[in-house]
Amino acid sequence: MANISEGQKATPGNLIATLDILTAFSSVTNVSLNQSVVEDFLGTVNSLVDASSTSAWRTVQTETKDNSSSKLLKSVESFTRLLSPTEETFKIIKPNIQLKGAKVDSTSSKPYNVNFSEIKIRNKSLSTNVTIAQRELVNLPNNSLVISIAYPTMIDILDTNDTSDFQLNGLVLTTTAENSSTSIEMNFMPLSATLDPASVQCVFWNFDRNSIGGWDGMGCKSEKIGSNIVCKCNHLTSFSILMSRFKQEKNKGLHYISMITISISMGSLVISVIIEAVVWKHVTKTKTSHARHIAMLNIVLSLLTANTWFIISDYLEPNTAICKVAVLFIHFLHLALFFWMFILALLLLYHLIFLFKDFSRSAMKLISFTLGYLCPLIISISTFTVGYTRNHYLRKDECWLNVAELSLYLTFVGPPLTIVTINIFITLVAIFKMLRPTIGEKSSSHSKDKNAAKQIMRSIAILTPLLGLTWVLGFAYLNKKPSVAVDYIFNILNGLQGLFIFIFGIIMDSKVQEALTQKFSLSPASSQKSSLLTASTSSSN
Repeated sequence: MANISEGQKATPGNLIATLDILTAFSSVTNVSLNQSVVEDFLGTVNSLVDASSTSAWRTVQTETKDNSSSKLLKSVESFTRLLSPTEETFKIIKPNIQLKGAKVDSTSSKPYNVNFSEIKIRNKSLSTNVTIAQRELVNLPNNSLVISIAYPTMIDILDTNDTSDFQLNGLVLTTTAENSSTSIEMNFMPLSATLDPASVQCVFWNFDRNSIGGWDGMGCKSEKIGSNIVCKCNHLTSFSILMSRFKQEKNKGLHYISMITISISMGSLVISVIIEAVVWKHVTKTKTSHARHIAMLNIVLSLLTANTWFIISDYLEPNTAICKVAVLFIHFLHLALFFWMFILALLLLYHLIFLFKDFSRSAMKLISFTLGYLCPLIISISTFTVGYTRNHYLRKDECWLNVAELSLYLTFVGPPLTIVTINIFITLVAIFKMLRPTIGEKSSSHSKDKNAAKQIMRSIAILTPLLGLTWVLGFAYLNKKPSVAVDYIFNILNGLQGLFIFIFGIIMDSKVQEALTQKFSLSPASSQKSSLLTASTSSSN
C-alpha cells in the first residue's frame, strides 16, 4: 500500500493487496477518526484510481469474479463515515478524489450545498453541484455529517457491461449521511456531447445488483436543464449519469411513411374484420378451419388496435400518465400479435405432421388464448413494473418505450424475434413437405421443377405476412443502427402488414371466396387452388 501511495504505477497484484487492506480498514466500527487519518486513507485511494492504473483495474476485473471497483466504493463510503472533523465544513482535495462535507445544523434554514468545480476528466473541466433541502436535513441528528465525494477517474474504472450501449457520461459522485433515505438533488455536467441526451438515466451504484454490483435507476429521475442533467433521487449512495452511444434522432420522412403505411393497413384490417364477421358461420364449420380463423381474427384485431394506439401515441406528451398507458397497450398488443402468429404457425405445423389426427376445440381455444394474451400480458406488465420503478420506462423526447435501456429492449424485441425464428423453421418444414412427391405422381422433370418453384413462391408470399417473417429484418437492429435503406424497407414492409394480411390471409382464402360468392349471389370466380397454408388449415378433417 505504501508503494502505491508514493506514486508508483499500480500492478494487478499490488492493487488487489491494497484494496484488501482498505476493505479491512473500512470494516472498523465505533471509531472516530480525525481528518489527517482520513486524508491518508484518501491519499492511498487517490493513487489507486490514478489514470495510470486503469489497465491494472481492467485486468483485475477481468480475471476476478468480484467487482473490485465496487469494493473500493464501498470501502470509501464506510471509512469516511468515521470522520470526526473539528470544523463545521471541511474538505480534502486530491487530484483523483475530492471530499467535501458539513455538519448538520437542524436549527439552520440553509440547505446542504456542495459544489465540485473545474474537475479535469479526459482534458475537459466538469462541475457538479449537490443539494439536500433543509426539510430533509431536519430529519438527521444534529451535528451528524453529510459527506460528498467526487471521483474524476472512476468513469474509466466502474464496470458498465450490464448497461449494454450505455456508458457513464459524468462524474461519479458519492453522498452519505446518517439516514440513507434522505432525498438529494445533483446537477451533472455531461462529459461528452456526442451521446444521446434523450436517453439519459440518473443511476446509483447498487452494491447488491447481480451479486457484484451494478448501475440501477430505482428511486431516481432526471431532468434536462440547458446542457446539464439534474438528478433527483430519494436515497443516498454513489451516483452518476448514463447515456446511450447512439443518438435516437427522428427521421421525418420515415415517420410520414410509417404513418401512411399504417393508415393503409388499418383500413385493410377494418375491412378484414367486416369480411370475417360476414363469412364466420360458413368458414368455421370444421375444427381446423375454426382454429385458423380464430387465430386470423385475433391477429387482425391485435394489429389493428396496436396501430390505433401507435397513432394516438404520436400526439401524446412524453412522460405523462396517458402516454404510459398508451405505451403499455402498444407493447402488450405488439406481443399479442406475434404470439397469435406463432399460434397460426403451430396450427400449420400440427396439420402437416398430424394430418388425420383430431383435436379438441376447447383445448385448442384454451391453449391459443393462453399463449395469445396471457403470455404477452405477463411480459408487458413485468416490463412496465421494472421500467416504472427505475424511472426509465419511457423516452424523454417522445411517447415511446425506452428501448435504449437493455432490460426493456430485450423484452420488446426478444419474444418477437424468437417467434419469427421459429416461424421461419415452420415455413421451411411446410415447403419441404409440399415438395415431397405424392404417391403415384408422374410428371416430367422440367414440369415438376416448374410447378415446385411456383408452389414455393406462392407459399412464401402467403406465409411471410401471416407469420410475421418480414420482421426478420429486426435482427439488423440488434447490435447497431442499421442503414437508411434497411430502415425504410423494414418500416414499409411492416407498416403494410395489415394490407398483406387482408390480401393473403383473407381474400385469397378459397373458403372466404366461396362464402362471399354464396352470400352475395355472385358468379363463381375462377379461383385456383389456394396456398399450402389455406389448403392445409381450411380443409375439413
